Amino acid sequence: MQELLDAMSSDMNISPYWNEPMETYAYRVIYSALGLWCLKMAQSNKYSGDGVSKKVQTAILHDLIEKYTDMYTGVREFFMKRRSADAAVFIRTTYEQTGYLRSMENNYSLLVKKGRSIILSDNQRLYFGLPQGHISMNGLGVFTDFEITNIDSLQDFLIRDSLSTDEYVRVNYNSLDFESREIDETMLEFFDPRMRTPPSRAWKNYMDVDFTMARQGITGPYYRVIKSDEGKLLFADEYEANKEGSFTGYEYRRLYMALNEYYGSPMVAYLCPIDETYSHIRFLGHLPNREYYLMLMCGWPKYGINDKTNFIIKKEFLPALLPVLRNIGVKIKEGKFRG
Repeated sequence: MQELLDAMSSDMNISPYWNEPMETYAYRVIYSALGLWCLKMAQSNKYSGDGVSKKVQTAILHDLIEKYTDMYTGVREFFMKRRSADAAVFIRTTYEQTGYLRSMENNYSLLVKKGRSIILSDNQRLYFGLPQGHISMNGLGVFTDFEITNIDSLQDFLIRDSLSTDEYVRVNYNSLDFESREIDETMLEFFDPRMRTPPSRAWKNYMDVDFTMARQGITGPYYRVIKSDEGKLLFADEYEANKEGSFTGYEYRRLYMALNEYYGSPMVAYLCPIDETYSHIRFLGHLPNREYYLMLMCGWPKYGINDKTNFIIKKEFLPALLPVLRNIGVKIKEGKFRG
């Protein structure tokens, strides 16, 4: 079993971090190997025609997960915790949303043949496809050091504007977009962006800032709300939410994060150095899907596939990633790695 793990880690250029327990190292190697299997199946003709049916692709991944977790019993909890997402579907969906796989009309997955790439360090490019020659894996991302001409920026990948958080807040709270409405204000709760708690726990029954979000209970509806010069509340609809699992899902989180930073209480991420190669990033909140998928392309969810707030990342990628996080209102603080 150790020989297999060593061979897979060597093929994907995955090394253990300082003092890493064997079960977490095996989990990281298997996690990336499953991603590679998912992509290679979609470029093969073995399963009839171009690509592979999603049903077959998912079934094979399920079988591989069972075999790997039987061989390395300590990794099972990383893939199969109670209420955990289906690991096979999670991996396939991640690749569909990030542009590795195309969903065909016949419910087949097809690997893109000429992928784009993003430069993330001096000699590593995140490649959206399977390039020829040697590759390395970081999380679910495929990396190569070959020169590739089809280069995108991180901004292009994220389909993200270049607005600062202050600019983003002002665009969303232009008074010309707001109006008086027949809403029973006694039924409203208001988001307090100054509270140093997750947005889900930062709601009050009164508004004491100039602009924020309002809701009629947890299920909504939700509104953007401002106070007029006369102290009257004016409303605008919350922007329509995208499908939660989509690449642009949970986009409303960006507005909450921007409000938090605008009012001096930004979301914090602790950057915890581990050794010369790796760091642990710990977010005190959840990211919009665009940035979350980027983290999945560059690192490993620390505590299993359901972990959306802790990532093991190679240090060489941080100069490219940290500005992206700061741009949406994340404050980076130095932390200490605790294993």
